[in-house]
Amino acid sequence: MSGLRHSVTISLLPILLFVVAPAVFAQGSDDERRDPLGELSRKAARDLFEVTQANRQELARAKLETARQGYAASLEQYLMGERISDHVIEWSLRLLEAERAAGDPGEAPSAPFERHWLRTLEVEVPARSKYESGKVSASEYLEPRYARLSAALAWAQARARQPAAKGRTTVSVPLLEGDGFDPSEQARRLAKAKFDAVQESPKTLARARAETAAAAVNARFQEFVAGNRTVDFFLAASVRRLEAELAHEGGADPAAVAEALWEVTREAYRINRAGYDSGRIPITDSAQATYAHLAAARRWVLARAGQGKPSPARMVWLLELEGDALPPDHVAQEIRELARDKFEAMAADPADLARRALDAARAHFEARLQEWGAGKTPVIFVLESLPRVIEAERSVRGDKADLSELLAEQWAWAREVEVGEQGKYDAGKIPVTSYLLALYYRLDAELAWLQAIKKAK
Repeated sequence: MSGLRHSVTISLLPILLFVVAPAVFAQGSDDERRDPLGELSRKAARDLFEVTQANRQELARAKLETARQGYAASLEQYLMGERISDHVIEWSLRLLEAERAAGDPGEAPSAPFERHWLRTLEVEVPARSKYESGKVSASEYLEPRYARLSAALAWAQARARQPAAKGRTTVSVPLLEGDGFDPSEQARRLAKAKFDAVQESPKTLARARAETAAAAVNARFQEFVAGNRTVDFFLAASVRRLEAELAHEGGADPAAVAEALWEVTREAYRINRAGYDSGRIPITDSAQATYAHLAAARRWVLARAGQGKPSPARMVWLLELEGDALPPDHVAQEIRELARDKFEAMAADPADLARRALDAARAHFEARLQEWGAGKTPVIFVLESLPRVIEAERSVRGDKADLSELLAEQWAWAREVEVGEQGKYDAGKIPVTSYLLALYYRLDAELAWLQAIKKAK
């Protein structure tokens, strides 16, 4: 155990030097300024020791409380028109994860899934109202609908897994607001929505989710091409469609779905690369699209290799997205270029793709970190890009990867981002949700690291 702590401390010093050094140099005593490296080593050792001594149950409870506060604050901001629905849904998913990790032996295993379903319904209802009144785009309604269908499906699967014995179910979700009817009517409608959800079969839910995911991808693609949304919205919608297709009854062929995702990420890469080369978009958008495309290429190659033969007829997502917008001669040219790129991708070396994806992930994270430090981007973009670096590192290192070391690095970055966000929040520069997000990610990284240390013993 002591050897593991020592190796982790050494590997983190470059990170802590880069992030903490300015604060130490500016605020330390005369002795600390004369020996900054020694002081940084001591700070790193103190932080790392505290983490390794932390109680996992206490961390899990702190993570749960943070998720509850984050969801409540984000929902309030959404209902006031200060946030998009995605933020609330993401907080609900974090709360679901935290509730399951913390555990409550007194309630049914399906109870956290039921509460998550109710929260997604709470977001979908006003989203549908806004969409029908023309206040938001189709994607701003389709994504809450997708989230609610996903939650209903997960809830149904949880009910099927749990034993017949009854457990305590605690539903602590506020009644919907802003629909112009009284609380008793709200309660009645919630009861009916719950009854309808329980009656729906997993097959029906999976089909409806796949259809919604396809419509959401189309909407996000049009927004992306028009320059109304950045590439991350389109890529996230594409991944959700992939997940929905794979989960559909009968299951789509994994290699075919991976191929379809490769096609879509290829288009995002081409559009963003052209935008970056012309100076219209920052390197962060280009690097993110590059990473997504290379990761999708590797996934496709590995899926084909796992089958030992060419995949069956593919699912043509790209022409679904572009077919109506392009003239026939452009469609023919696109097909020729797609065939050429596909031939090259099928011959690619997975190890080379992994190394290139890691370079892109690092470039994206470093650029996001600089933007965040300069106050030019929200903290969520930094936090979301960090796990991609860790995953890319694991892909490159393969069986030689030391998971505890990688997760220690993730924790170190998450910790420093949290400190920065706390300072901004205390100064009144950011909303509470931004600080809670950084706190949640740090707690999550800490728990993951401790679990890896426990397995390494």
